[in-house]
Amino acid sequence: MQKSMKRRDFAKAVAAGAVVVPLNEGGIAEKAEAQEKTESDESPRAEVDLLMELVKQRYSLDEFTEEELDAIRGRLKGKLANSRQLGEFALENSQEPAFVYPVFRRTGG
Repeated sequence: MQKSMKRRDFAKAVAAGAVVVPLNEGGIAEKAEAQEKTESDESPRAEVDLLMELVKQRYSLDEFTEEELDAIRGRLKGKLANSRQLGEFALENSQEPAFVYPVFRRTGG
């Protein structure tokens, strides 16, 4: 059984991850590639291929170099690795983010 985590701690961890992830996307893509090699299931590769096809349909990829296409593929792998990692974190229906609702107060008149 996993250790229980409070909503605010979870939100802090996600916020910290959102800051660190863009700085280390290459590392995440490498991690995703290593995970792909160790898994016998080819679904992550198929997901990346499907997403690349979607990108090809939406944008003209004739103007991109192979190096840029590889960078796009790497970022997609990283995003899929992030989504799998977040999907493994179990939440109950009663858990939700700590929303902050600032009240607007008019100053003067």
